[in-house]
Amino acid sequence: MFRQFYLASFAGIVGIALVTICLGKTRVPFLHGSATPTRPNVVLISMDTTRADHLSCYGYPKPTTPNLDRLAANGVRFAQARSQAPWTLASHMALFTSLLPSHCRMNEQICILSTDIPTLPEILHEHGYNTAAFVNNGYMNAVFGFARGFEKWQEFPGTGPEGNCLAITDQAVQWIEQTPSEPFMLFLHYYDPHSPFQPPDEFRQRFGSRLSGAETAAIIDRLQSPSNPVRNVEQFRQLIGSYDGEIAWLDSQLGRLFERLPDNTLVVVFADHGEEFKEHGHTSHGGTLYEEVMRVPLIFRLPGVLPANRVVDEPAMLLDVAPTILNLCGVQPPPHYEGVDLTPAWGGTKLPERPILAETVTGAECAQKMVALNDWKLIRSFFDGREELYHLPDEKTDLSQKAPAIRASLSSLARKWIEEDDFWMVYTHGDAEFQVSVVPQQARVLHAVAFTEGHANSHCEHGAQGKSEIWVSRPGSRTLGMFFQVDPPSAPVQLDVRIDGRRHPDKVFLGEPQRHAVQLPFDMSPVGLMSEPGIDHKFQARQQGVYVFHHQSTSSAPVVKAAEATVGDSVIRQLKSLGYLR
Repeated sequence: MFRQFYLASFAGIVGIALVTICLGKTRVPFLHGSATPTRPNVVLISMDTTRADHLSCYGYPKPTTPNLDRLAANGVRFAQARSQAPWTLASHMALFTSLLPSHCRMNEQICILSTDIPTLPEILHEHGYNTAAFVNNGYMNAVFGFARGFEKWQEFPGTGPEGNCLAITDQAVQWIEQTPSEPFMLFLHYYDPHSPFQPPDEFRQRFGSRLSGAETAAIIDRLQSPSNPVRNVEQFRQLIGSYDGEIAWLDSQLGRLFERLPDNTLVVVFADHGEEFKEHGHTSHGGTLYEEVMRVPLIFRLPGVLPANRVVDEPAMLLDVAPTILNLCGVQPPPHYEGVDLTPAWGGTKLPERPILAETVTGAECAQKMVALNDWKLIRSFFDGREELYHLPDEKTDLSQKAPAIRASLSSLARKWIEEDDFWMVYTHGDAEFQVSVVPQQARVLHAVAFTEGHANSHCEHGAQGKSEIWVSRPGSRTLGMFFQVDPPSAPVQLDVRIDGRRHPDKVFLGEPQRHAVQLPFDMSPVGLMSEPGIDHKFQARQQGVYVFHHQSTSSAPVVKAAEATVGDSVIRQLKSLGYLR
């Protein structure tokens, strides 16, 4: 049912091998490991959109996090922790399930976790933990599967004051004081560092900003594209000051929470992803896999059990959080977990050498995989096979042409991961207006991403509940592409194409060799279409038209079926108001 990555033993980077393992088709049972005599309470804290390098305990020169600094000084801080996705839903669910987003089928904008996959709170609750959660974010919503395993689940809408860090901390403290028994698991999701940045005046002014929340949101939106450079340097400095103010305000409330926790409490603090401030041309997050969004804080503290003031430099992932928590609670992790138990790392034992993985399939121009090993990092695009290779911490100098052996090794690993996926690619070429309509038969569209090669004249229009996608590319565009996946992958897809408003079957080319469509619209079977060329090289069109390819998965492992994503209008409105959906 689940697919896992393991790194075979090797001498050096070139010997990397990727092994795919099938773990059966039935629900993974809860494993009843022997509990320790005094099981710790667990407080799991998510700081949304918080960069590691903006916390003072991670070396930031501004005093943003005195309370987290004290927590780290009394616990273990992972200096090189990375998220598995640069956006909230996929990242949190990877942590809750210890499965990569593509493996738990939670890498689309609207999706629901399959009931075949147990979550961390479900497992702890099954082992006698009293569970509660207080959360604030459109994607941190019960409908997606996050509430499973929680006896009390309280979510707050959007960015209202009832869900800010002050209010959530009040709720948490009250629950801790009134909870009937230990051990307990408490999950807190703090949305404050997410745009719009609007901390109280005290914290805004402390970091030199006079901007309102509406002004910060407008600046981020205006500068989101690399084609829009920073022209007002002082205003941009204040934008970052407001962001730092949000982190500092949240830290002040965390200090208040920490004072109320029982001694026998495991505290785990992490961020789901970071935020971009034009390091690679962008603002916001979700559309790239660079370090400013992928490197996140990760801190553990458990008095009397974990060492104090320990910094671990070995790479870690959010996938590792669930198995580590379960181990510290005396619960054996399920065998399908893709993360590892981190407890040996703070005892001086090296973790197994393994690739650090991340992915995203959201937004415009964004379908990418990331593979990092030691200090090397490769980012690969689905669209044209383009690769970037960096020797960290330098993520400005692309070494993809200067380190061919390392690139080949990491590229091989990334390719094996990409080849697990079943997906379609549609390309348009020519100076015309193309309208491509995709309607899966007895299935639904999981993702549809339009690639514009730097242009803004291509977009996808999403149908209700994944029933259809319409992709429009305007005149003046060069070769463009649309990546999409359907569930189930074997379902046929109906395709209709209009070029300058008219159907031209003779200008629709299927697979390789490029045979024409007989008529429009027509039903395409995934069997028989040539594998998508972007896996090996950039697609090259021969003439004006629409080119359709299908890549069939090379994995023999069954894929967990995605749950039907039926969400209410209120959730959709909230996600749109937060900028997640258009």
